Amino acid sequence: MCSIVTGIAGNPDGTIVIENKAPSAWNGRKFDVGIYKDGKLLVTQKDVHVGNQVDFLLQPRLYFAVVRNVTIGDIFTTLEITSCMTEFDLDQFPHGMEVTLNEAPGGGQYSFYAVNKSV
Repeated sequence: MCSIVTGIAGNPDGTIVIENKAPSAWNGRKFDVGIYKDGKLLVTQKDVHVGNQVDFLLQPRLYFAVVRNVTIGDIFTTLEITSCMTEFDLDQFPHGMEVTLNEAPGGGQYSFYAVNKSV
């Protein structure tokens, strides 16, 4: 059995708080809590016990890395990352962004560079 809750408003600080409250008829149990957007899982917290809560703070960020042995849609681990992960704050790119991957001379070292997209 799964519950889907929609239309949850965030707090003024931008967090989304979900509490696992015990039902009145029984003791309840732990749940995995996930946030979805457009039918795709964004973030999950496993094993939220009765009486506990999870606080999500979703920020407009994109992360870039060079990875190996990953199929589209797979979740990768740090073992598959072959470069440093680079974070970009999307608030700094209100009209979108263009990202360039650069390889240092001699190979092996990668870096990502972003500029505001032309309007």
